[in-house]
Amino acid sequence: MDDDFNTAQALAYFYDLQTHLNSLLALSKGRPTEEIISILRQGHENFSKLGWIFGLFRDDPEKYLEVQKREGLKKLNLSENEILAFIEERNAARESKNWKRADEIRNDLLSKGIVLEDTPSGTHWKLK
Repeated sequence: MDDDFNTAQALAYFYDLQTHLNSLLALSKGRPTEEIISILRQGHENFSKLGWIFGLFRDDPEKYLEVQKREGLKKLNLSENEILAFIEERNAARESKNWKRADEIRNDLLSKGIVLEDTPSGTHWKLK
């Protein structure tokens, strides 16, 4: 380990590859040619191999995020069921047009590190 592997430079090349692949994808405007598809596939393969070397992409993203969420809740001393109960209470307050109570619940959760996002499919939460 006495050698300088210049990890920073290697990561810069990794970032450049990602930037070029994204640019190529944007240039194709959703209708890539066979040549662009081939380049993107090769780039994806190289991206995955390089990522593996750096210790990236080894975990299933959904499992990783779920573990992060559980650990975050443990640090906040909250359970998902408590958050869901607050969301239900907030939804009921919104339905009865009790905006003050709905805002209180949102602000209380935010002060505890929970961000609420209202979407067409319902209210979702995430860690701050």
